[in-house]
Amino acid sequence: MKREAIVEVKNYGKYKTWNMEFQNEKHFDRWVDSISRNGKVIGVVFKDGQKNWPKKNDNDSYIPNLVEKQRTIATFMGCESQPDAVDERVKAYDVRPFVKVIGEWFNENEKGIFHPEDMAFHKDWNWLMPVIEELDHYDLELKEVNDALATRSIIDTFNAVIKMITCKN
Repeated sequence: MKREAIVEVKNYGKYKTWNMEFQNEKHFDRWVDSISRNGKVIGVVFKDGQKNWPKKNDNDSYIPNLVEKQRTIATFMGCESQPDAVDERVKAYDVRPFVKVIGEWFNENEKGIFHPEDMAFHKDWNWLMPVIEELDHYDLELKEVNDALATRSIIDTFNAVIKMITCKN
C-alpha cells in the first residue's frame, strides 16, 4: 500500500523537509535505516494523518490525528468555517486572515479556503508562526514551544503548539 508523507531529516548538521512516497512498510524501514547512517529522522507525517509503520524508539516523531490537530489550530485561530462547495457535510476553513502564503496556495478550493487535511501548520513556518504569535497574547508559559523552536524542527514545534492549545482549552 502506497503512503505519502512529509519527512523532516537532520543530515550532516542541516535540517531538510521533503514530500515522500513509500511503496510499503519495508520501503519505509529501508529509508529510515539509510538516513540513520549519517543523520536522524526528526519527524514523519503521513498525509492521511494516521500513525503507521512506527519505528522502534521513535516516540513523538509521528503525528497521529493530524487532521484533527489541524482543525484544532484553525478553530483556535478563529478561522471561519464553511460548508464545502461539493459536499455540505464537510467543513472548510478560511485561513486568509492570518496565513500569508507566498506564491500558490496549492489548494483545490478557492484561495485561502482549506480542508483540515490540506492545511500546512505541520510543514510550513508561514502557517505556524502566526499561531505561536497568537499563543503569545495569552498569559501562558511558552517554554516548551520556545524549546521546540530552538531545535528548528517544525514537527516538534507543531506538537508543542498543539499541546499548548489543548492545555489552554
